Amino acid sequence: MDQAALAAWTELDPPWRRCLELAWEAYGAGTILVGAVIGDSDNRIVAEGRNQVYGAQPAADSLMGTVLAHAEVNALTHLPRGHYPEHTLYSSLEPCLLCIGAAAMVTIGTVKFAGTDPYGGAAHLIGHASNEHLDRFRFAIEGPLDGPFGILGAALVVAHYLSRGGGTERGSGRYVVQAYRKEAPEVLDAAERMMELDLANGSLSEALPTLWDVL
Repeated sequence: MDQAALAAWTELDPPWRRCLELAWEAYGAGTILVGAVIGDSDNRIVAEGRNQVYGAQPAADSLMGTVLAHAEVNALTHLPRGHYPEHTLYSSLEPCLLCIGAAAMVTIGTVKFAGTDPYGGAAHLIGHASNEHLDRFRFAIEGPLDGPFGILGAALVVAHYLSRGGGTERGSGRYVVQAYRKEAPEVLDAAERMMELDLANGSLSEALPTLWDVL
């Protein structure tokens, strides 16, 4: 691996690395490129999940293949019933309303995200929301990550929608692409350059040297 990329990668906390690896794995599964993990008070990974909205048929006893099968929700469902104020939910992308709500209901203490989401991201909304539950178990939200890995977390998702025609007037995900074009053009630029590379096969660590110049 390129030395700069290797140094940056190894300096990332393990939960961040696993988050991005899970998002990358979604390439081969044909679904939205988002990964999430949950770390305990010692930052040990105790649960993980990736997006499973596409690439599988709905199962009677799971969320797989449904519009609710977001990475964060899939990770949170692995936690047994209880309260988790000392735990942290890491996501490769800013969580949406569904996932912010799920984290609140599970009473996760902190939510951290890598890439910004100007289309569906809901991190800015939680500070203005209030009810008895939130007042009892209010959590902190931190993000996006500075630097290349923050760009990567968002660009993976934009690349997915570009592959589905999101850059065209009627393509799937066009509203997502439009939001990034307006609010985060550097992410859209990285995603478009990523699309020119043949990176879908192999691990993220194998692709990172090539990606580094894009990010």
